[in-house]
Amino acid sequence: MAKKKREKKKDVEPTPAVGGAPKGLERQLRRLGRDLATTRKLEAKRTRQLDEARRRGGAVQATITALRGASEEKVSAGPQAYCMREKRTVVMADPVAMIMRNGRDALSGTCPSCGARVVTIGRAAIEPVPGDGSPPAEA
Repeated sequence: MAKKKREKKKDVEPTPAVGGAPKGLERQLRRLGRDLATTRKLEAKRTRQLDEARRRGGAVQATITALRGASEEKVSAGPQAYCMREKRTVVMADPVAMIMRNGRDALSGTCPSCGARVVTIGRAAIEPVPGDGSPPAEA
């Protein structure tokens, strides 16, 4: 049996779509339209997220400023030590200068919120002398 050769259709234009453009072009335009709509939605979403982040950033900045002001007040309020119970730096209540058995200077006191004993060791433990810097007069 001999195979019949199919005749190729020559010079046949594709069926035009409704708008008069070729079918493939119409499909591509629809796809690009969907992509554009998706991009605009994503842009609106990112804009909302950016506005929310800026709002939260302003609140965080205000909190940082308030904490810096509070920490400056704490520094001037007295000696600081690290409370192991609360895992934070606190201003000592009732600080007492002492010398440890190994000869190092230390400042011992209590945590004002939980009452735990807190100690600062080393040269930073010695409180600066208030006033003009002269040593206090001994009685």
